[in-house]
This record gives sequence, C-alpha cells and structure tokens, in this order.
Amino acid sequence: MSAENDESAKLNEASLRLYSIRVRLLVVTSSVILVFVAVLITLDYQREIRHHFDEKHSDLLDEARTVLPAVLHLQNHGSDAVQRYIDSICERMDDANSPDHHIVVTFGTDHICQSNGMPPLSRDRIASIIAASENSDTWNPLQDHDLLTAAYADGNSQVIVSENVSHLRSAVFGDFASLILIEANLTDRLLRYANAGHDPAWLIDPSGDATELVATGTVLGIDEDATWNEKTIELSGTSRLAVSTDGMTETFGADEEMYGKKRLLQTLLSCKNQSLEETKEHTNQTVASHRGSGEQTDDVTLLLMEFTFNEASTNNQSNRRRRRVDTTINAAD
Repeated sequence: MSAENDESAKLNEASLRLYSIRVRLLVVTSSVILVFVAVLITLDYQREIRHHFDEKHSDLLDEARTVLPAVLHLQNHGSDAVQRYIDSICERMDDANSPDHHIVVTFGTDHICQSNGMPPLSRDRIASIIAASENSDTWNPLQDHDLLTAAYADGNSQVIVSENVSHLRSAVFGDFASLILIEANLTDRLLRYANAGHDPAWLIDPSGDATELVATGTVLGIDEDATWNEKTIELSGTSRLAVSTDGMTETFGADEEMYGKKRLLQTLLSCKNQSLEETKEHTNQTVASHRGSGEQTDDVTLLLMEFTFNEASTNNQSNRRRRRVDTTINAAD
C-alpha cells in the first residue's frame, strides 16, 4: 500500500512538474507574441503618421506655391493689398479640418501674417513659424514638434504656410469607418453582402433563428490594400434583416453597463411576430429605458427590412413567385 502511495505521489509530482513547464512555455510564447504584435502596431503607426504628414506637407507646399505669384503681383500695390489677400484666403479655410492654420509672407525682414479664425500672431509665434520653415527638410513627424510648415520663395519674397501638428496626429487614429454593403436579389432569392467591420447585423427567420452577417474584412481606413470577401445567404419564406449602428449597442445604463449586442438580438427575437413598426418602437423603448437619464452620446439607428416570398397557385413559371419587401428605419440623433 505504501509503495502504491509513493508511486501515486511520484506521478502527481511529475504531473505537476509537467503542468508547470507547460504554463511557463505558454507564458513565454504569449509574451513573444505580444511583443511581436506591439512592434507591428508601432511600425504601422509610424508608417501611417509619416504618410499623413507627407500628404499634409504636400498640400501646404501647393498652397504656398499657389499664393506666391499673387503676392508678388499685389506687392506693387502695397502691403495692405497683400494683407487683404491672405486674409481672404484664411477666412475661407475650414477651421474644423485646418485648425491653427497660418500664412506668413516675408519681404526681406518685413512680414505680413494671418491665421485662420485666430487672434494676431505674436512675434514669438511668427519667429517659430519662420524657424520651422527653415528646418522643414529635417522635420520628423515622430518627434515632439508643434508646427508643420511649407515655404515657397522667389528672391526676397517668401510665403510660409503652417498648421497645428496635434490635429494631424489625432487624425491618424480617426481615419477609419465601418461599412456593410448588402444586395438583395429578389428574383433568385439571394442576399449578398460584404462587411467591413460593421457590427451588428442579422438575418432573422420567423422561427427565431438568426444568422449574423459577420465581418468579411477589416474596417475601412486601416489598410489601403485590404480586400473584402463576399458572402451569400439564401432567402426563403419570410426573412427579416436588422442592421444597427454601434451607438445602439454601446448605449450605457446607470450602472455603466452597455446595452450590448446580445440584448439587442434578444429584443429583436422577442418581436419576431410583430410588425416592423412595432419592432422599431419596442426596440427604441428598451434602449431608452436602458439609458435612463443618461446622455445619448452617439447616433442610435436601426434599419429593419422584411422579405416575404409566397408561392402563387399558378402553373405560370414566370409569375410563380410573389415578392414583398417592407422597410422601416429608426434613427435618433
């Protein structure tokens, strides 16, 4: 008996040792993968931010190149004429997309300047813009600079255009969107779709079975070489298509819990025997009830579409199928 206990203890010890080795290997492997992913994300960020800044620098240079000939012509009419001209340019700038947009025109040691919707520039700010334009060839978007500039000169006359860098850095993280494209072929009773990361979307039948229209590729704006697969679903009897924006599933309640995709699907399934209008109203009420007195921070949109196919009592093949499509959209901004 003692021998059996010793043997069992040895087996348990060996098993624990093996388990410990497996855990260590898993930790090491996971750590290597995490480091690899982090490196890839960092490299991708650097590539994207350089691409954004190169594009913006090219735009600023084109602007400076376009403005300079008019400045040279107006220079003969005095500095007030040049000032009015660049004022008119900045007044037409979109402050949302081009914040802190400045134009500085230099004639030797003299300068004329204007900013987009901002107070007059201080001497220090003007000096910073001029200094940044002189070092634009060595400008590195990954370093801590606050100005992106481009300059174009002819003799002693020069046009410098600058813009705030922090806006451009945030644009790197904001240039993406989800999208779902759906085609319903009522003749062949087929629904085709391609989904660029849009969530959620379902095709629901009267029995309560829900087929999720899962993503067939990444969201738009992440990879310029990305491709998306197309998927096909057969339609029969009565099918209900439901597509929502994430503002509905990401509605927060008083307990900071999201409404969620699971709760939305349960709500839609509970309404499978109701009309589209009734389904829309009930879903809107449940989302509003979950939000309570909280603030709506995103758009809340639900699209419902129902496909109904009936077999007609006729032998005429061309008239064999009767089709009806009902649609309702609930949008709350």
